[in-house]
Amino acid sequence: MVDPDGYIRIVDRIKDIVVTGGEKVPSVEVEAIIMTHPAVQDVAVVGKPDHRWGEIVKAVVKAKDGSSVTEQDIILWCRSRMAGFKTPREVEFAEIPRTATGKIQKNVLKKRELEWQEPAEKRRDESTERQHHRAPVLKEFGQWDRTQPAP
Repeated sequence: MVDPDGYIRIVDRIKDIVVTGGEKVPSVEVEAIIMTHPAVQDVAVVGKPDHRWGEIVKAVVKAKDGSSVTEQDIILWCRSRMAGFKTPREVEFAEIPRTATGKIQKNVLKKRELEWQEPAEKRRDESTERQHHRAPVLKEFGQWDRTQPAP
């Protein structure tokens, strides 16, 4: 990232940056905002595969004991403090996996998202298949019949 003075500033590891709709979202930036919520004890942000946006921002949150924070609370908290494309679209409440030295294991969270994504991909392929059976387009205005191969 280039700051206003023209200096390059490293914000996050390249593999931890979420690319959603062509925009780059540093996970550490989103995590810092979520950690300011009074009911949050711990947080990790990862990119979840999405057929429309490429990835969406997903937050895995560990709430403080006795708090009754909801997914909507976290999303509204973020939306009021950052750009809309950086706001998490999903929030999961769970334990955050860590290494023996205390580092967040984002690779475990990403792998879990990919495993959960496979059945959804199969459903999407079936729905896409149904969408391709549309009425033919008229050959006026230089368009071709979409039921036939493109010229």
